[in-house]
Amino acid sequence: MKKGVVILQKFISIPTIESGLYMFGGHQHTVNGGWSFFEQKNQVFEVMIVIDGYQLTEIRDHDSMILGPGDGIIIAPGTLHINSNMSKTAR
Repeated sequence: MKKGVVILQKFISIPTIESGLYMFGGHQHTVNGGWSFFEQKNQVFEVMIVIDGYQLTEIRDHDSMILGPGDGIIIAPGTLHINSNMSKTAR
């Protein structure tokens, strides 16, 4: 065999995948102090960005996270989670 020549013994072709981003149900809202949403899971990715205040996100079997202004999170489909306002009195 010549130096620098590579012979492929097994070639596996990986198909080209093209994808797009489809967003639905987008909204912005302010919640009262003490607000919490029951444990849920979604069929699609959930994207949350905190603009003001602090949010506690609890994901089952993981450490809780506190998100503040400018923080964001992407939650995968089928992930059980709870979101709540960290403040008991403020919006």
